[in-house]
Amino acid sequence: MDDSLRPHRNVYTTFTSQGTMLLDTRGRGRWFALTPTGGCFWYLLSQGALPSEASRRIARRYGVDPRRVREDMEALTEQLRQHGLVSSPQERRWRPW
Repeated sequence: MDDSLRPHRNVYTTFTSQGTMLLDTRGRGRWFALTPTGGCFWYLLSQGALPSEASRRIARRYGVDPRRVREDMEALTEQLRQHGLVSSPQERRWRPW
């Protein structure tokens, strides 16, 4: 989980007291909802934190078992990847001319 991840440039974020909403503007546009903890993870990734660092910071902030947070954030990371909402900076997306 130490790979650097960044939100996709076509994903827009709205933070609320109830959680975080993500709008993927590719295609027809799809909304995704994150819990407040998931939103905190998203924010930390967008600020350049590694996923493992973000997990540690969340565990410390909320006073929960770091292993539990790491497992939950790994599952969230997998879902974000599956929907194309995040990518590694090393992953280049080539576009045809």
